[in-house]
Amino acid sequence: MEASGLYRQALTHDPREPRYYVKLIRLYEDMRREVLAEACLKHPDVPAFKTLLEEACKEQ
Repeated sequence: MEASGLYRQALTHDPREPRYYVKLIRLYEDMRREVLAEACLKHPDVPAFKTLLEEACKEQ
């Protein structure tokens, strides 16, 4: 979460710079895939996690 805070801080200093938004979005997408992969391992009986992970990986 440290990187997230740094990108957010950069956005407050220079909100017109699109690269910070892009980097923050990519970071969140990576975090989403990690969380979904962990959820699939811990809860294989919940098909929604698998579906969401497959969708997130296709968007990559």
